[in-house]
Order: sequence, then C-alpha cells, then structure tokens
Amino acid sequence: MVKQLQSLTTAELVEVKKLTEKLILQAQKDAKSELKTKIRKMAKERGLRIRDLNLDDLGDLDKKPKKPKKVFPVKYRNPQDSNQTWTGLGKQPLWVRACLAEGTTLEQLLVPKS
Repeated sequence: MVKQLQSLTTAELVEVKKLTEKLILQAQKDAKSELKTKIRKMAKERGLRIRDLNLDDLGDLDKKPKKPKKVFPVKYRNPQDSNQTWTGLGKQPLWVRACLAEGTTLEQLLVPKS
C-alpha cells in the first residue's frame, strides 16, 4: 500500500487525504450511532430511561488527570517592596533588573533560608 501511495502525484495524495478524512469521520459517526443504539437497548432491557443514567459524569473519562502544579519557593525578594518576589526561574522581573543595574548583586536579594 505504501508503494502505491508513493507513486501518486501531490494532487492525487491530497484527494486521498480528503477521502480518508471523510471516511474516518463517517466511521466515527457510525460507531457513535451504534453505541447509542446499544446503550438504549441495554437501558430498555433494565427498565431505565437514558436521562436517568446521568451520563454527563462520563465526559471526564476523556480528559487526562491534571498533574498538580509545582509551587517553587521564593528565592529572591525586593528590598524596597517585600511583596515583590522571584523564584529564580524564568525571566528576571523588572525590579531584579533595576536592582542589578544599581549595583546590587543577586546574593544580596536572596531570601534567608528558614
């Protein structure tokens, strides 16, 4: 099959791609329809209604669980404004750059370890 595709022109490959995308969408639509039919049948056999199943909670199954966000400790603090801090990661904040331009060293901005 790969050899056959390699022998096609760019225009022919674009057509194959379009057709393939249409076929994939149709296959997904058919699979959803088939699954819905099976669910309806199973619910009916058990004397349930679809709305009683509360299938909204199943939407979370498609999502990957979120990793907890890492919180990095404050490493540097602005001596003029203690609310301005920096972890030492990423770009230097403006206040760090200003302090460095005035001759202050990063060591002087370090937060004492507890």
